[in-house]
Amino acid sequence: CDRMAKVNKDRNKVKIKKLACWLIAGALCLSAAGCAENANSIDQTADRLAASETTEILPYSTGLTENGKYDNDVFYRNDGDFDNAADPVAYFNEDDGYFYVYVTSAPMSIYKTKDFGDYEWVGYIFENGYNPATSWASHASNWAPRIVKYRGTDARFKDKYLMYFGAKSRDDLDSLQPEDKKSLNDKWLSGLAIADTPSGPFKLWTGTRNMKKFDASGVWTGETTEQEVTEADPLIAFNEGPEIQRIFGEQGVIMTVIDTSPFYDDNGDLYLYTVIQNVDDTRTDPGDKETRRVTGPCIFGVKMLDPVTPDLDTLVQLTKPFYKTVNGNEKHELSMKTGMVGLDEGGYVQAHTTIKPDGTKVKKYYLTFSPGGYYSIYYPVTAAVADNPLGPYTKLDENEGQPIVTINNEMGEKISGTGIGSFVEADGETYVFYHRHKDYGKPEPRTIAVDRVLWRYYPELGYDVPHCNGPTSTIQPVPGIANGYENIAAQATVAASNAANTAGYLNDGYVAIHDRDDAIVFRTRGGRTTITFTFEEEREVRAIAIYNDINIDTAFGAVDYIIFENAAATYKIEDLVFPEEYGSTLYGSVIPGAAATACFRPLKVKKITLVISKSLSEPEDEKAVIGISDIFIMGK
Repeated sequence: CDRMAKVNKDRNKVKIKKLACWLIAGALCLSAAGCAENANSIDQTADRLAASETTEILPYSTGLTENGKYDNDVFYRNDGDFDNAADPVAYFNEDDGYFYVYVTSAPMSIYKTKDFGDYEWVGYIFENGYNPATSWASHASNWAPRIVKYRGTDARFKDKYLMYFGAKSRDDLDSLQPEDKKSLNDKWLSGLAIADTPSGPFKLWTGTRNMKKFDASGVWTGETTEQEVTEADPLIAFNEGPEIQRIFGEQGVIMTVIDTSPFYDDNGDLYLYTVIQNVDDTRTDPGDKETRRVTGPCIFGVKMLDPVTPDLDTLVQLTKPFYKTVNGNEKHELSMKTGMVGLDEGGYVQAHTTIKPDGTKVKKYYLTFSPGGYYSIYYPVTAAVADNPLGPYTKLDENEGQPIVTINNEMGEKISGTGIGSFVEADGETYVFYHRHKDYGKPEPRTIAVDRVLWRYYPELGYDVPHCNGPTSTIQPVPGIANGYENIAAQATVAASNAANTAGYLNDGYVAIHDRDDAIVFRTRGGRTTITFTFEEEREVRAIAIYNDINIDTAFGAVDYIIFENAAATYKIEDLVFPEEYGSTLYGSVIPGAAATACFRPLKVKKITLVISKSLSEPEDEKAVIGISDIFIMGK
């Protein structure tokens, strides 16, 4: 209770300061940016249309039902209807329009979904895919499957799906190995399985490859040696080459590696990334409490000559615990945190994914990962950025939009453990699949969740940073590939009366989730606002979601009315209430990602007008500042 009181006290101070800033800004701003129409005119036009006898009442649903369910033709919700689905990794298959989701379970399984609400169980990843009696991997300890479709010309892999995975080796694996090999018993290692379709079943890859030969000091001799890979051989050992010599001072070190992840660059080059545990070097931890050697998990990357042959001359360390870069001395504030935030990199770094997204102002490579342990309620997804797939990478910090996915106090005791991010692009949108605790604060079982990701440009950085509209526990619009409707709000000209900042915040797609998102929330100067979306031509609209401010002092309580106009008729929805259960009385705030929603019959629309005047916390105060995070218009 004392901690909660302190949190509320600090929040109230911040809220007062913010409110003062908004009022000052409003007083100085006689004509807010983005308001193309006179304030009185836009308000009067809306009121006239709402009062007109020719304006028809539009039947609608909020998308929520009395039994706690929702309209899954229009919305999805991260309900966590899984008992054993950790480490979800998604692959979007353009051929059938499904997201295939591969999870760590006992044994590892495959699901598929189009709408993020209904998941169909496809089968086990290894449906008799390897023989426990002859394979290197322990049948009971596999994890973090990562999949990609082969893009090259090698006949061995043509049209195949490649699944890299981690596993604990058998405790008697040495009995299957030549006597001159170092012990592989009971190690965390990586393997490759292949399949003809994303639904599997997958089988361990076996065959031959030509590996570079290195001398005792880690220098390539210029020769290669043919190596046979059987079911008894892990695929990737990462135990030779100059980088191994630099770190460990010898060749052939058998290391613990986890979560091997593939990435294809635009030019067709394939890279693998993995975490090598317990890397030790001479740098010291810049923490305030004590100085210690940096010992902990580090992400490494390597360019592949083909899907099974790493070019170990290119193996390079990409991250170091507690530092922003591998070779620099600048500490990484976010990864230094312990306790409440739970981001200390000294224990584990998991689930790294490399992405090069479309639609950003500047092309960059983003290495996303989850530091800490999945047992923490604050288990996050965060990122580092580079100009090349093998770095050097610089970790992004709290003032740079990090973590991408994590909880905050405003969510109450609803969501926890939101790590293991898998980023997928489909039909022009980006999504992140992640796992969370099925029950708040309990590490097991873990379940699947997914939310939208956009790319937000930071002028001070000179490039984009991923922004997640989550984690969410409330209903969200299904992806456009599921029902044909996408968010078309950004395709309209938006205007707003009584704006304290810019109306552009209403259709930029960014939903406020954390306190750092305060700067991208639309707010009034005090009192009512009338908002218009005008399209160049009539569009078919199916639903609308008005996302609330996360600050309960400026959140709206209801939408007075929404007016839909086309060439033939005018329709309206009256008194669309923001659900009371979306307000968090525990911390005096609104659940992030929550919206007032309406779905209705498909409707041709040229212009949409919304009037909002009611404050959530002060419904009788006609001059209360009102905030709106974003508005999604689901149409086509």
